[in-house]
Amino acid sequence: MSSKPPRSVSAGFQASSAKACEAKPSHGFLKAARAVLIIAAAALAVLIFVSDTDSLITGRSCIIYPMGGSMVNYSAGFIRRGLFGEIMMLMNSAVQPIVSIIILSAASLGFILFIFLRKMIRLNAGFPFILAILFAPSLIMMQRDTNFLRTDGVLIALNLAASCILLHLLFRKRYKEQSFSGMLCIDAVILTILLVSALMHELSASLLPPVMLLYFLYARKVRRVMHFLFAAVLLFIVYAVMMTQFKYSDPVVVAESWSGVYSDTASIRFNPGLVNVADRSYANQYLNMSVELIKKDGMTLFRNMLITVLWPVAVLMLSGISVFRSASVRAVIIRLLLIASCLCPLGLSLVGIDFGRWFALSATNLAAYMLLIAHPAFRRRRKRFPRGFRRITGIFVKGCVIVTAAVLFGYRLDTSGYFFGPYLNYREQAKQIITNTSNLPRDMKPLLSREKVIQKSGC
Repeated sequence: MSSKPPRSVSAGFQASSAKACEAKPSHGFLKAARAVLIIAAAALAVLIFVSDTDSLITGRSCIIYPMGGSMVNYSAGFIRRGLFGEIMMLMNSAVQPIVSIIILSAASLGFILFIFLRKMIRLNAGFPFILAILFAPSLIMMQRDTNFLRTDGVLIALNLAASCILLHLLFRKRYKEQSFSGMLCIDAVILTILLVSALMHELSASLLPPVMLLYFLYARKVRRVMHFLFAAVLLFIVYAVMMTQFKYSDPVVVAESWSGVYSDTASIRFNPGLVNVADRSYANQYLNMSVELIKKDGMTLFRNMLITVLWPVAVLMLSGISVFRSASVRAVIIRLLLIASCLCPLGLSLVGIDFGRWFALSATNLAAYMLLIAHPAFRRRRKRFPRGFRRITGIFVKGCVIVTAAVLFGYRLDTSGYFFGPYLNYREQAKQIITNTSNLPRDMKPLLSREKVIQKSGC
């Protein structure tokens, strides 16, 4: 008796194999095309920041306020946000402060960009959705221009780094009992990251809840909840002391501490960014101003908050990824708590007038953690509708996302919480990016050699 399969079965197998062979080249071409488009989009995002950097160092953008805020240090006593200025002092042996800030900001935003791209690619999100996330005005693009010189990107990167470490430990496949010494090492790493973030800027407290939730889950997994409690109490003490017992320093003393870097310390002595941190009466003015602005134009700010925070969420959900699906009810509740805790930065609206920054912190936090805990797109394809209908619907959704993303890309989210249109059209912006990018090496050279030291910039 022959073991050869029937003719019909053999023919069917050969036909299906032929179809698979024909499909492979086209599938490979689509993957290659998608990869090229993603690389091009990432390169464009980088070039935008390169162009903005040239504008910052050549004086076309006003950098007085963010530069003053970065100069705060511990020269006149312990003061909030003083660690960043101390880091600038330390890095001054290699490069001047403006270059140090650019390096730290570029590294931080590069890390955030890497997280977004890597997770969306691994989750099989379509290119239109990747494009919409990369160029959303409340995410990475919010850190453009003078915001590039603030510590926001550094704080987000530090907290995300801690969360990535904890998530890796939580979801690693080969689980073994964590040794006491190993847990101490993890404690040291996580605490160092979070303490550095706290001492750089007190707004980092609003980024803590999702990190601490993950830390609690990990400590409970290895049956060492006391480690989590110790870390939580220590962080609480640091923030409490920093915000209640720190010394309001004399802005003149802080400015004079930079005399070895700047020949004219008067340029930063009464800088509003420095005075806002060091002077008590000036700092307390913003508490009342934020409440007054909410009373005056609360509906507009609320609308802008919904647009900036919910747009990235809508894009990610439309991309097909699954964030809240789980076989366990407990896991679903934990995921909901994690995502809800990402909105804590919105509470800063009650104590500070930079509403756009608080919206952007919440949106970036929300998008990042959704990607970190999501399941791949189209993991379970719905069979309720015909394939043709699903394909048409998918094309329509992608088209709507691209159009909406293009419209939003034409606006800038200001630190005040309002949207402003660009002063240049797309063609003029492209020309400016090319010009600034080509000029950056020439403009950066005198800064690296200290032939030119940036002390202040006109507005």
